[in-house]
Amino acid sequence: MKIDWKESSIIGLAVIVLFMILLSPTNITSETSIEQKLTDNGWELYTISDCPACQLQKELFQNIDELTIIVCDIDRDKCMKEKITHVPTWINTKTNEVRVGYQELSQIKIMIE
Repeated sequence: MKIDWKESSIIGLAVIVLFMILLSPTNITSETSIEQKLTDNGWELYTISDCPACQLQKELFQNIDELTIIVCDIDRDKCMKEKITHVPTWINTKTNEVRVGYQELSQIKIMIE
């Protein structure tokens, strides 16, 4: 049986490139967004639709869809159950910690430590 070195080299190169792609740092450690960390740590943001401070709070985030946001003028029952009296309010469902009012980014980073 005769070995075609040219064909073997191409296949070998393709295998090496595939392993390099699969083992690249972006595939090994993908950084979790701050929004996902908040959600993973149990934080929920309570707002209402026409609240300027709530809007400013949401504007701090790039991946807003990764946050758990409860809009109290839509989900009144949940907000009443949680006794929301001021917005924005952050509630941690794991620790029951409550933070009322707009939170600066530095404060939010502390919330996920």
